[in-house]
Amino acid sequence: MSGLIAENQNINAISLESEESIAADMVLVGIGAVPNTQLAESIGLECENGIKTDQYCRTSVPNILAIGDCTSSFNALFNKEFRLESVPNALAQSKVASSSIVGNDLFNNEIPWFWSDQYDLKLQMAGISHGYDECHILGDVDSAEFIACYGKDGYLIAVDSVNQSKQFMLFKRALGNGFKLEMSLIKNENFQPKSIFSGSN
Repeated sequence: MSGLIAENQNINAISLESEESIAADMVLVGIGAVPNTQLAESIGLECENGIKTDQYCRTSVPNILAIGDCTSSFNALFNKEFRLESVPNALAQSKVASSSIVGNDLFNNEIPWFWSDQYDLKLQMAGISHGYDECHILGDVDSAEFIACYGKDGYLIAVDSVNQSKQFMLFKRALGNGFKLEMSLIKNENFQPKSIFSGSN
């Protein structure tokens, strides 16, 4: 893309580098988010893709805690640190930070999960699908009632759900408990998500 073409202050086409143009009724721009670490950096806290914290939400200055979208926090469940922009993550971190303040050992080991209600669609995601090498769909995409199961090295690592809340909660619970669900089991035509905790297939 090389530019946007507007008429009467309304964008109606997109200009490409090939000098072609594509008509457009609407343009959606996803630019991402940049964490505001200015205050943290000004007092000497270590920052890299956010304010760096350990699994107890402690920054590089141990008596300063940080939580929320601006933090790159270590997650013990994944044994790595990453930055998440989600309400559930901020709520989970607040519990960890509160525990750290009073001297307890609650630490960050929550499965990342997200949700959004878009009109008649309930979207829910659990786990981190980055790096997946296979995806299997349970349900019916055309009727907008399905779960996309992402696998890596033969095991489930994440799910995306559309209007399948009950089944989603089973997968979320399994991922959060560290269950190693084999993709071959999920791809079996007789597989039912409720069997994850019932001991049956």
